[in-house]
Amino acid sequence: MTVPTSQQKNRVAGDEKFLAFMLGSRIEIMQSDTEMSFTDARVASREAFASRGTISRYLNWFSLFRLYRHVPVEKLIADTSRQGFKPLMLAPALVDYDEWLYEDVKSPLSQQIEAMSQISVGCAKQKDGPVLHGYIGFDPLRQVVFENHKGKVSSLKTVERALNEFGFAGVKLYPPMGFQPSQRSWEWALGEYIKAHPRQKIYADISYFRK
Repeated sequence: MTVPTSQQKNRVAGDEKFLAFMLGSRIEIMQSDTEMSFTDARVASREAFASRGTISRYLNWFSLFRLYRHVPVEKLIADTSRQGFKPLMLAPALVDYDEWLYEDVKSPLSQQIEAMSQISVGCAKQKDGPVLHGYIGFDPLRQVVFENHKGKVSSLKTVERALNEFGFAGVKLYPPMGFQPSQRSWEWALGEYIKAHPRQKIYADISYFRK
């Protein structure tokens, strides 16, 4: 019998903690000595997605991240219209925090910008649909890394490119990832860019900026 490593034990403990949080109470996980068959796994998966509990809601939410980017847009438009509303504009926000997580994503922000721009063009061609203009994510840590010659991507240049070339309407800051807005150069540089383009409609959450 193979003795589980400390890493495997920590993963199991983390899974149990996550499930306990999702279900709202302490649970016991029964582990079988035999692997579940493919058929049994499909049945269990189908039941989990079809139920009306918390697990089902999270599973269906996670499954949205597996779709092509245009599909959630189409679903949102259809769901809104089905409720009797006519959406006029969609403003999805891209986030950029893989620098904080020390991860190399398969689709960098530059490619995500181009993909979102194509979706925006597609929406604009629809006769009776909403327009779509995204918010570009700005990561100050990535900019600091770039300015110290330890990174290849400038977050400010990425923002400028999204706003000037790909029809993005605003800038998305995400302080919960750990940065504290202050008098650092990135804050003023972004603010100066906005002031330097008075005729270009650029939206940002000004609560994160110092006056």
